[in-house]
Parts: sequence; structure tokens; C-alpha cells
Amino acid sequence: MICQNVFCLRTLAALAALALPAAVLTFSAASQGKKLGAADDKKLGTADAEKLAARLFDAPESERAKVLNQLENFEPLTAASEKIWAKKLLTFAAKGPKLGEKGRNYLYDEKTRKGLYLLGGKSGANMLFFGLHGGGIGSGDAESAKSPWNGAVTGEGWAAIFPEVIEKTEAAWGDEITEKFVLELIEMTKRTQKIDTNHIYLGGHSMGGYGTWTIGGRNADLFAGFMALCGAATPYRDPADKKKILGIQEGVLPNMRNVPIYVYHSKDDPNVDFETNDFAVKELDKLQKEYGGYEHKFDATDGKGHAFPDPKIAIDFVHKHARDPRPAKIVWQPLRRWKRMFYWLWWDDPDASAIVVAEAKSKTEIEITVKNLKEPPTGLSVLLDERLVDLDKEITIKLNGQEKFKGKPVRSLAVMALTAAERRDSEMLFVARVKL
Repeated sequence: MICQNVFCLRTLAALAALALPAAVLTFSAASQGKKLGAADDKKLGTADAEKLAARLFDAPESERAKVLNQLENFEPLTAASEKIWAKKLLTFAAKGPKLGEKGRNYLYDEKTRKGLYLLGGKSGANMLFFGLHGGGIGSGDAESAKSPWNGAVTGEGWAAIFPEVIEKTEAAWGDEITEKFVLELIEMTKRTQKIDTNHIYLGGHSMGGYGTWTIGGRNADLFAGFMALCGAATPYRDPADKKKILGIQEGVLPNMRNVPIYVYHSKDDPNVDFETNDFAVKELDKLQKEYGGYEHKFDATDGKGHAFPDPKIAIDFVHKHARDPRPAKIVWQPLRRWKRMFYWLWWDDPDASAIVVAEAKSKTEIEITVKNLKEPPTGLSVLLDERLVDLDKEITIKLNGQEKFKGKPVRSLAVMALTAAERRDSEMLFVARVKL
């Protein structure tokens, strides 16, 4: 299919504009019962609210904040009306471009092979695997990932998608364009198939292993498990000694607290140095000791070179895991400014230098610590629902040891619409928001 719809044209325009800063999406704290002001303080009826909510899913970024502000004037929801609105919002979320029906498809342009992806796995399955291919400068293709993975994931009962990087560079899976391409494929799958969004897995070999660390770490709240084979995250090396690794690229390791990862590497690999994965796994050990979580298995072998191992071993480690959409404790090191939602946190304009540690200590108490910032964060919010806290009781939220909120959060249609449009995922739908 050759970019036959308006969505494709919008997408191509968006790709050209990626170098521009993402627009910041903010709205006032409806979850705390605050009004907008006289100009917008007008009661909103149900019919108008439904039209606005539907519009939000197609509105350009520049208009979304205005739509959300208008939705804040709708009356507070009840537990019963929340369920009614959830069904409506998820119906709106299901509209939009769908996956292709054939094995080989193009999201953007068939002539240039932009946005190529292959479908595989078990047809109609509700669990999904994304397989990332290896390669490098001018090399690598989706078929090289499908060939070794497809039989194993089909046997597991998973559907599968094998995307091809937009630009074939040495670190193509780390490109913002390709990352957004993968995320859009996930969104399209949600609209096309009855996917259990708590069972989406990511894996790859060589450069695809690097992509698993990178795309997976940056978007850890989307996945249930990772499989990185003979590929490592990007290291920082000592300028005076290139063999010495000083750290791993930001926005990857800290975010993986709640997603298990299987790592495979042979010590004699001639293409990807074993030391980087060894270093990354040791960093996970440190994070595990500090914060808990960070389940991982490092299958360090020798004499296998850069060969693709039996994928069934990796699958056997992750298949029993499901994503927890409401983990009691999360660690977030944001990197992309447009990645504003991470589990039950929202940050209007996230600071890449920060590490946020958030923990629901009980059904009525949340504590958040933000590290590496000289000034308190602005635009950071907590998203709430009954699975995380008891909305009928007084909730206390502390930021860096100081009490920032104490009261009963208000169930808000604006918050439900915001999270539905942002994630199009019933498991990530929230009803209240507290701005810190």
C-alpha cells in the first residue's frame, strides 16, 4: 500500500518536523478541583463533552490542550459514569489506520521502502512479539529477523511484527524516526487486533539486540519482556582509553525496573564486544540492589561468535511474564521530550537529566523523589485510579519529602481523555491527576 490516506501524509510531514521541539501538552489540575477561570468557566453538557472527547483523538498537537481545557468544565465523574466514559473513549481510540492484511506492508512509502514491516506469528493471537533485525550502515532487513524468530513465536502462540529501520545506519534503532515508527506500529496493532497490551514482547539479534535495549528501555512501560541477543546498549567510553566503559546511554537501564530482560552474548563475538553487555548487566545488578526489581538473566557463553542462538531459550525466560500497568514502584529516567507518560506518571516537559523514583507505599500514600535536579520539577503529575489508590479516601502525595497534596482526588473526564488519547490502551486509562 502506497501512502493512500491522510494519516500517511501527516506522518511524513511529522517525520520532517522531528528536529523541532515537541509541543508541550498541559492543562490545569482538574484532578484537584480547580477551575480554569472566567473565560472558560462554563458548564459542559454530555453531548458537547462527547464531541470534544472524540475530537481529541484526531486533533493536532497545537489544539489538544484547548480541547482538554474545555473538557475540564465537565462535571466530576462517579465510579459508575467512569465506566461508561471508558467504553466511549476506547471506542474513539480504536478508530484510525489499521495494520496491513498481507505479509509485507509499508506504513509510509512503498517506493522507497520507508516503513516496511512484515507480519508473522500466529494469526489472530492476542499476544504480540516485535522482532528487530540486525545490520549496520547500508545493511539489514526485516526478513533477517523474521526468518529465525517466526517459527518460535508462532509455536508460542504469539502474533509477530518485524519492522525494518527507516535509515540503515550503525545505530538505526536509536534514531528518533525509527523509534516513532515502532511505536506507531504498536498503536496500529491495538486498533487492528484484540491484543492483550500486557503481553507485548520485544527482541532482536545484533543491532536488533541494541534496539531491544534502546527502544525497550526508553518505552519500558509498553512491554512485558525483552530479549537482547548479541547486541548491547550504547556505552560511554573513556576518551583516554576507548576500551574502558564509563556508563550506558541515559534513558535505558533505570527504566527497566519492572520488565524482565534475557541477555545472550558469546565472549568471542567478533562483531559486538561482549564487555558492553557484561557492563550493562552489572549496572542492572546495582539498580536491583538499590531499588528492587530489575529481573534479568545473562546467558554468557563462549565459542559461539556472533551466531544467532536458539530463540526458544530467550522466549522461555520471558513468556511467563506479563506487564504490570500499575507497579507499586517505578523508576523513570526520561530522554524524549514527547515521552510524557510513563506508567502512572505524567511530565509535561520531562528533563532528561532527572531520575524519578515513585512509589505507592499504600492505597493512600505516594512518595516521589526526583534526583539530579537543582530545582523542583515543573509539570510533573501523578495519574491515579482505583487500581493504584483508594479514590474514596484522602490521599497524601509527597515530593522530595515535602507534602504536596492531601485530599480526595476528583474523577475527571479530561484526565480519562488525556490518557486514552496518549496511550489508546485500556490498561493505561486513568481517571484522576494530581499536579505536583
